[in-house]
Amino acid sequence: VVASVVRCPRANLNLPACSWSVGCCVVEMCTSRPPFANQFSNVAALLWHIARTAAPPVLPEGLSQECHDFCALCFKREPEERPSARRLLRHPFV
Repeated sequence: VVASVVRCPRANLNLPACSWSVGCCVVEMCTSRPPFANQFSNVAALLWHIARTAAPPVLPEGLSQECHDFCALCFKREPEERPSARRLLRHPFV
């Protein structure tokens, strides 16, 4: 779930929201678990956390430096700070 969408559900899904989702997919592919999987007992608590905190998901240990950096870029809190798809495709992790 993208933080900007949780905070403003009527907002259009846009490319920065997609960058967040790409980061979620990478974490899940690396760990077999989605971000925040072990942190919340229910969806309501997870959504509240995403909407209210400035903290991105905690990235799992064991990721390569390139993967960690890639995910950190995807999980920038403010959508305008997230990289474009073109920039992500040029990242060393890819």
